[in-house]
Amino acid sequence: MDFPVAVDAEWKTLNRYLLDQFPDAPFTSVSFLIDREGIIRYIHPGGTITDAEGKDLENKVLQLIGSSKP
Repeated sequence: MDFPVAVDAEWKTLNRYLLDQFPDAPFTSVSFLIDREGIIRYIHPGGTITDAEGKDLENKVLQLIGSSKP
């Protein structure tokens, strides 16, 4: 991968942002989009991303880096 990836082996972040609020969640995976200042800009719960969610995530990344799709 050409970008930073964090692993939370103790699930502290996952618990704080997902499982503490939804203890019966049917998944134990979440993706965060974090800007350069460390602010969480997008949270996607779940282990899979649909095509529509993927396009939404791509648009959010492009917005954060100040770019637009060609």
